[in-house]
Amino acid sequence: MKQWLCFLKEELTMFYRSRILTMIVIISLVFSVAMAIFDGIDPSNYLYVSAFVVPVVLFAVSMELHKSPDPDCPYTIKQQTLYKISVKVVASLLIQLIPFLFYCLVFVLALHVHINYFLLLLAYLLASTMHVLIGISLAIISRKDHILTFAYIVYLVAFSSLPILYSNGMVPISFQYYLVYSPAFLSSVLFDNILSGAMYSSVWFILICISLLVAYSILLIRFVIIPFFHHFFENGEVAE
Repeated sequence: MKQWLCFLKEELTMFYRSRILTMIVIISLVFSVAMAIFDGIDPSNYLYVSAFVVPVVLFAVSMELHKSPDPDCPYTIKQQTLYKISVKVVASLLIQLIPFLFYCLVFVLALHVHINYFLLLLAYLLASTMHVLIGISLAIISRKDHILTFAYIVYLVAFSSLPILYSNGMVPISFQYYLVYSPAFLSSVLFDNILSGAMYSSVWFILICISLLVAYSILLIRFVIIPFFHHFFENGEVAE
């Protein structure tokens, strides 16, 4: 446990030194001010960007900034892999709580939104975990910077933009069942039901969304992150 906490401290220090923490705070502050001032924009959009887009981009970049294994660590490379996966996810979620706290303050103090904030926190953590894992996976499978950039674009267009457009009423409701491939859409269903103050989606559909988010996370960890994570740290690329 002591070694794990040392890894966690090192990861949080890396976020601070690489200015990722500063960027998260600035983005959160700007979005919070915009949320309070521009009432014509659905405030959930800021929550979506923070939960779907920011983790994928920033935390994939953090993987590129911190590739080397710890030579003084008494654990094997495989053990370091499991430690570093858990540390990166926990550290990322701690950073992700910053925008969430900003937005909750705006919801309560400026917008006077009366919802179950505990359920919103659980949905936000689930969505953020999923997208942190996606960011880690993109960094692992992208051998070069231009491939990583292309992977970002594909993910943002195919997996994030459509669910956000759907949530804003720009995509027909009949398309919802075709969007279940997208973790962002699954998360947005949870967010929308909580932010509306009443559960308007079917219980079975909400349960499917939660189950798929958990299943997608397990699949990424089992078939992408664990098999290739230590190769990424050893060689800077995925093993052939």
